[in-house]
This record gives sequence, structure tokens and C-alpha cells, in this order.
Amino acid sequence: MKSLIISPMKNTIFISAIILVSCLFAGCNSQSNKLSKSVAPSQNVVVILVDTLRADHLPFYGYKKDTAPFLSSLAKKSIIFDRAFSACSYTAPAVASVFTSLYPSQHGVITGHFANIRLQKKNQTVTFDRIPEELTTLAEEMKNAGYKTYGVADNLNITTEMGFTQGFDKFSTFRYEGAPKVNETVKSWAAELNSGGKYYLYIHYMDPHEPYNERAPWFTSSTDQKERR
Repeated sequence: MKSLIISPMKNTIFISAIILVSCLFAGCNSQSNKLSKSVAPSQNVVVILVDTLRADHLPFYGYKKDTAPFLSSLAKKSIIFDRAFSACSYTAPAVASVFTSLYPSQHGVITGHFANIRLQKKNQTVTFDRIPEELTTLAEEMKNAGYKTYGVADNLNITTEMGFTQGFDKFSTFRYEGAPKVNETVKSWAAELNSGGKYYLYIHYMDPHEPYNERAPWFTSSTDQKERR
């Protein structure tokens, strides 16, 4: 991953990660309560992860097309890090590192949902990699700090079975249904989120990911798979 945006807006802190090759960043503080103590008591926290979105295809990194108007507007009033690195090149281990602040060798999530299924078909004694219950996740930290915790992911790797919903009051997982479905889900929680008290919201988009669906007005046809965008 090549970039990270942190922006305080009104009563909400937005953390937007630009993801490269299904990677996420490992940047949460592993020491208990340090993250929650660094956030003002009245602030909500929203983490937005965009799976496989290339940093060099964003206008605030010099790309010629205005591919991300919202992120561009956010970048103008934010702190931008251009050297943030993933703990792994696969989604499940990398997200587990985001949620636990540990390396894959420490939290034990080293394969994804479908890889686990394939392994189980060959050997029924194989169990799913999952975040161990004894580890404290970011959502649990936020919940312990008095936050309502909500999450939605459009990536089937991010499941209850693999321990990713640990600490969330409500979590929805989809399989590449697109940003409209993710946004619709978040909007359906609006009344609960705004009913009083602070909240932590995790949003995981998949739109730039394979199979690289055409998305107007930014898609440009090309015979070179690497140039499709």
C-alpha cells in the first residue's frame, strides 16, 4: 500500500486507506487503549478501506483523471502519508493485521476464505484460519472505550468464521456487490449511528478489484490488462 489519509471532519475522524494488490495497512496501536485515548471523547471514528485501489491512479498523487473527487477533497484538508506498508499481500492476513496490530505470523491468519475451503476439501481435519478470540481487536478496543461498533465489507474474506467481526455490534459481509450495496447498508444504520453516543465504523470497498468491472466515467478500454482502469 502506498498511501493513507487521516482527516478530522466535524465530530468524525476519517481514516482512508488506498490499497494496492489486495493489501491493507498495519498501523493500529497494539498497546491497550492507546488508540482510544488518542481520540477525543466526542469524536466518531470511520475507517474506509478501498481494496486494490492504486495510489498512482489518484489525482492528489498526480494522476490526470479525477478518479476520486471525495478523496481528493478529503486530501486537501488532511494529513497524507505516502509511505504506509501492508503486513501481507493477501487481504485476510493483511486485514487481520489492521485489526490486531500483529504480523500474520503472530495472529495466525495466513490464508483467505476460499483457500481455506479448498484445503478443507482435500483434508477435512483442516480448520479455518481465524483471529484468535484471546486477541483484542481494534473493534473491541473501541467498544471498551464506549463506542458503538459497526462494520461492512464487500470482501468475503472478512467474515465471522475467520474472526473479523469480533468486537462489532453489527457487521455485514458481501461478495463483490459494489459500492452502492455497501453505501445502502451504512445508510440503513444511520438512525442507530446517530441515536446518541459515539461510533466506530469500518467500511471495506472492493470496486477496483478483479474482475475489473467497467465503471463510468473512469474506465478506459485497453488490450493490456495492466492498463485497464
